[in-house]
Amino acid sequence: MKHMRLLLSTLVLAIVLVAAFALAACGETGTTTPAGDYKDTYYAYHNGVKDSSDWVKLDKSSWSDSDGNSGRIETKSGVLYLYVSLFGEEDVFAYGTVKDGVFAYTYGIKSYDGKLVYYNMYKDGSGASDKDSSEYTVDVPQG
Repeated sequence: MKHMRLLLSTLVLAIVLVAAFALAACGETGTTTPAGDYKDTYYAYHNGVKDSSDWVKLDKSSWSDSDGNSGRIETKSGVLYLYVSLFGEEDVFAYGTVKDGVFAYTYGIKSYDGKLVYYNMYKDGSGASDKDSSEYTVDVPQG
């Protein structure tokens, strides 16, 4: 069982690292997170309705969520990396960007067609009434 956990955590870490390096190598204009502009609480929305029980709080150097997960934040080239302790070691839990009050993030997992699966969380007062936190996919940048 211990070997299975180690294998699983190594596999998850490898997938996250490959996806992170692919994103960092290519970089997209307009998707970076301005330093310090991400500090707030972001909520899930379903069909434009806020779900106050589903949230992520981003602080200057730490984060927490409504599921009880928490850890430190690191910012590299405008991308926020959320870390968590897993099996006694610190690993990237999720990563993403904040733009116009929307925290778009992924766990580094790909869909059946090879695209990264993303989710959106919204800061209060971020605008659009068509907010939705359902998953969506994005092509993996080719660096």
